[in-house]
Amino acid sequence: MALTNATDFKTFLDIIPKDVYPNVWFFPIKQDRKNPEVPSGTILKGNLSYRLSRSMAINRLKWGKNVGIYALTNGLMFLDLDVKNGKLIASKTILDEVERDPTLTIQTRNGGIQKYYLNNGEYNNQVIKENGVTIGELRTDWYYVVSVGSYVTPDEHTNNGDGTYRLIDGTMDINQFNGLTGVVKRGEVKTGEIKTFEKADSEYIVVDTYYRLLQEKRKQRKRIK
Repeated sequence: MALTNATDFKTFLDIIPKDVYPNVWFFPIKQDRKNPEVPSGTILKGNLSYRLSRSMAINRLKWGKNVGIYALTNGLMFLDLDVKNGKLIASKTILDEVERDPTLTIQTRNGGIQKYYLNNGEYNNQVIKENGVTIGELRTDWYYVVSVGSYVTPDEHTNNGDGTYRLIDGTMDINQFNGLTGVVKRGEVKTGEIKTFEKADSEYIVVDTYYRLLQEKRKQRKRIK
């Protein structure tokens, strides 16, 4: 039995406004992983060969495989709030502010929170810090999330997550993002400047950067030998 959830994904598809849907970009993610299921060295940014249609994405989830969604202007953007040691890192003040700005909400594999928003192009990709501590990320321009309905085994930081990316409320619309006081800024970080996201199986690095990093690591290993 697949641990993925195509039903939640189909509910999400029905919530996407019709004028936004053409700018929602799905692509294949490896089963039980966060990284793209494409040949090594493939550039995914703008690559139509690996863009999934609605039916292709649904079928992947039915087969137990994962799907990714790119953040694009006039499409969607994503607020991802992280979990550490079994709880959300963000303070109650931040979490309360997020809840006052309602939109479609996803429980991540570890029990974290992802908020799906309409993307009007006002915000760039950025790491979100509170009192100097990273609490999450805002992904707006060719950065991606593992889609609702996908499955990745939880790790040691889980907050009652069961691995499946789940809809918390399937009746909620996808709305505009109105910022987070003091921790999210408009237009400050340019695409590609985020240096935190360099783990090989990360869900949030730009894919062409991902492969350049791997190539550089391979070169370093060869020089050491």
